Amino acid sequence: MTDHVLQDEERLKEGLRKLLDEAEKAIREKMPEVLFAYDGFFPLYTEQGKRVLIVGREAYGDYGTYRRPDEKVVSITDVAYDEYRHNELFRGGCNARFDAKALTRRSVMYHARCIALAYSIITGDWNVQAAKIEEIASKIGKTGGISYAYFNFSKLLNQNADKAVRANKKMIRSYALLDYKMGILKREIELIDPDLIITQGFNELCGYIDLNCFSNLGETSHKDSDKKKRSNDKPLIIEKLNGKRTIDIIDVRHFSGCSLEYWKTTMKSIKEYLECQA
Repeated sequence: MTDHVLQDEERLKEGLRKLLDEAEKAIREKMPEVLFAYDGFFPLYTEQGKRVLIVGREAYGDYGTYRRPDEKVVSITDVAYDEYRHNELFRGGCNARFDAKALTRRSVMYHARCIALAYSIITGDWNVQAAKIEEIASKIGKTGGISYAYFNFSKLLNQNADKAVRANKKMIRSYALLDYKMGILKREIELIDPDLIITQGFNELCGYIDLNCFSNLGETSHKDSDKKKRSNDKPLIIEKLNGKRTIDIIDVRHFSGCSLEYWKTTMKSIKEYLECQA
């Protein structure tokens, strides 16, 4: 990794830390009982031919990068990278490996689908078999491999951990309003400047918390995204993020909440959309 790449990534990491410190301070004042989930990107993100940002709804244990007030700031760059590099993910006290059933096994399915989608978008190879996920994961952040960024819409942990409180509808809505005023997610996106944003279940989340969640990403092409209905035969909702440049936002069902067949249909639909834009 060259000096200029390291400098770029350190600048981005420092920028994210400042934004997330700001968000955490605001959250602590309102919800001191929750664990705070950090965002980040894997090494060599700035060197990708296509910068991909995947946005989850709220963290659920697997990324493992939470902090309490007395803990050091971490990001997936520092922690989860090692887990991926060794083809292991930490969940519920167990190590689970990627394998031939990676796209369906609950312990690794979410991350396997993140990896498969990012890989396909970046490389143009849409025939990613589950057995290949282990190989791809072992090269994330390395020369010749892929890299991508991962953010949470809500910086709250959606899992009971020790005495921490699991995020609920009221808390997520409260955070969404807080974020809309502070513009944390919007500024994070401006900082890392992705070429494509994949959101998971924002359409459903909008109705769930009665807010237009897409507006937290910045100025989008539609004002009434929360009123849209996802079609079973077309698992995509396309937005345009209008900032320094126009960026496509592709909203799909949450990676952990759809069957393998629906997932395959989603991948096919994303491929067809991107080919039409090329």
